[in-house]
Amino acid sequence: MHRRTLVALMVLATLIALGACALYRQSSHDDQAPTHEVTIFPGANVTPTAPSPTDLRIVRPILPTVSATLQDSSAIALAGPAPAASGDDVPIALRTTHNLLVLGSDQRKAGQAWRTDVIMIVVLDYAHNRMGVVSVPRDLYVKIPGVGFERINTADYYGSLRKDKDGKPRESVELLKETLRQNLGIPIHDYVRVDFTVFKSAVDALGGVTVTVDCPLRDPHWDSPGQRYYLKPGQYFMNGEDALRYVRARYTGTDLDRARRQQRILLAMRDRALEVNLWPRLPTLYREFRDKVVTDLGPLEIIELARFGLRLRPEDIHGFVIGRGMVRDMITSGGAMVLAPDYRKIRQALDGLFDTPPLSQTNDRTGNCP
Repeated sequence: MHRRTLVALMVLATLIALGACALYRQSSHDDQAPTHEVTIFPGANVTPTAPSPTDLRIVRPILPTVSATLQDSSAIALAGPAPAASGDDVPIALRTTHNLLVLGSDQRKAGQAWRTDVIMIVVLDYAHNRMGVVSVPRDLYVKIPGVGFERINTADYYGSLRKDKDGKPRESVELLKETLRQNLGIPIHDYVRVDFTVFKSAVDALGGVTVTVDCPLRDPHWDSPGQRYYLKPGQYFMNGEDALRYVRARYTGTDLDRARRQQRILLAMRDRALEVNLWPRLPTLYREFRDKVVTDLGPLEIIELARFGLRLRPEDIHGFVIGRGMVRDMITSGGAMVLAPDYRKIRQALDGLFDTPPLSQTNDRTGNCP
């Protein structure tokens, strides 16, 4: 695992600034994968399916969720089979692209269960100077290799429990990458992982971002004494804390709407990064983020991303959230609310990723708010 001296906000917001920080990069180092002291949750009722001989060993899953019964699995199957793991089954739009997995987790302390609340695939089409952003809802109910049917946001954590044949921990992200490949046909080439603290700092390092709020947003969780948290449609200049509240608000809308808001912040951060002169800030940014971003990208790859980003126009950025029309609500036998994927519809959307209008247009819900 490499902890590169990168700036997290650039990873999340703009390929251009990724390259700028790579040019400032002075050193890198390898970290061994951390070990985990696992606490078994009382009442957990998860039994993994037996892995094939080629699978890496996974210790007993401990997240307090429920494995799918045959009835649950059949409900998934009705939506269409998951793509096979052959090269021919990669979605048409992704067959010649470089795909970057961007993850945001609520991981806090070693030994505690955690989930990946942000799962976003950035699709880089170098040949045609365009980029796609696909957001995967955290409650998508998929088959995780060696575990069974679970929410996709648990795959990264289950991966952290895997051991190789010598009993050593392996990269947790590898299990999520394989889950995406087997269920959605999406090959992942590189990844970037940040937490919410880094996200806030990234926005603040940009000096804040301007966000166009297209739908009214209310969440009592963010109320303060004498002040209700409510955003009416309009433009807002947000600092890191404001932006985090915007993307995490749960009272209005669903998980799918939160994913859409995450994309809006992504676009706002990219626009802001293009507006400001980052070079004078690089020493400060270097000190702030050098140990807070985890990625397997190398410096030359980052510079290439920067050159690519310089060529992108707003109309070159496409994307969508795997949402209504591609999923349906389902209750597992254990009473968990999940999203059952319609694999055929998801495949159609992935095939036509670059055939849709720009993300700045398709992401806007004005007049069609939840």
